[in-house]
Amino acid sequence: MLITMSGVDCSGKSTQIELLRAHLTGQGSSSHVIWHRPGYSPRMDAMRRAIRRLRPSSLPTSDDPRSRQEIFERARVRRAWVAMALADSYVEYVFHVRWLLARGLTVVCDRYLQDSMLDLELRFPELKVTSRRPARALHYLAPAPDAAFLLMLPWDEMTRRMEAKREPFPDPPSIRDQRFDAYQSMAERGGFHVIHAAAEPQEVHNEVVARLGP
Repeated sequence: MLITMSGVDCSGKSTQIELLRAHLTGQGSSSHVIWHRPGYSPRMDAMRRAIRRLRPSSLPTSDDPRSRQEIFERARVRRAWVAMALADSYVEYVFHVRWLLARGLTVVCDRYLQDSMLDLELRFPELKVTSRRPARALHYLAPAPDAAFLLMLPWDEMTRRMEAKREPFPDPPSIRDQRFDAYQSMAERGGFHVIHAAAEPQEVHNEVVARLGP
């Protein structure tokens, strides 16, 4: 099976995935968890390290945010980054996920296509990533989930949890607002098992398992 877990910030995706993985193990199913953010896979990290060794000044690290921002203000760099991020997502979703499924594993994705494309849309709005042919083809070629869950929280509960979590690099408020609105729209469009995640983690897990069926 391919099971995907999407959701608003601080909705407890990681907790639910760990509970789900324990449940699958108890049912005798071998599982593999994938977390993917376009452009930040181990493959891309290794590529960046190699480039920095060859040209140390070409790719600033996260420790130098000012230089990173200056580089990403260049239109050519932004287009190249999106192209590489999409290629990275092709490798992850079209090939890696299918390979794991072919091995007989249950694959649990912490975030899936909708989350990945939303990240790119919010970061590079002028490029209209999701309307481009490579992004549309990715949705066609990647395997469809057997069960897609979307964890939702009321706005007040989400912001309360975010403040308590104290993320070191939180999204700017405008991006946070757009992301929340996008997930609200996804919930309304359908295609997900929408789970209201404000309840206790065990209650949420019980609902996830019930939606999975026998």
